[in-house]
Amino acid sequence: MFKLRISLLLLVSIFSLSACSIISAPTESTTDTSSDASSEGTSDTTSSSSDGDDEKSSAYLEKFVHTNLSHLRSDMARGNGEYLDSLAVLLAIDDSKKVQFHALTKNRFAQLFVSPDTSSPELIHNLKTQIQLAQI
Repeated sequence: MFKLRISLLLLVSIFSLSACSIISAPTESTTDTSSDASSEGTSDTTSSSSDGDDEKSSAYLEKFVHTNLSHLRSDMARGNGEYLDSLAVLLAIDDSKKVQFHALTKNRFAQLFVSPDTSSPELIHNLKTQIQLAQI
């Protein structure tokens, strides 16, 4: 009985840690790419680097949303959660507007998930539209 409890505890710990790595990997990479762009000395170099950074950020965003769509659906329905926090980072939502962003996802949930089969590209499009309308 004791060995079974230890095994279950170990399994739960491993799954918890693996979930954290899924969330933190895109966040860390996004942070790294923005620091590279800001360290460039000339505006020409920075603008060409930011184009690449935008593509990388977009790829991270698409992969994150696709991988975590069900978690995001739950967090957005509640208006808070760790997946929603990570999404805000990937969308470059300013810290001063995160509360407004969380409220938007809850209050406009029906506009974000227009059907039970809303895909990750549809969610991203709908979310960017709602963010723009709300001026976040």
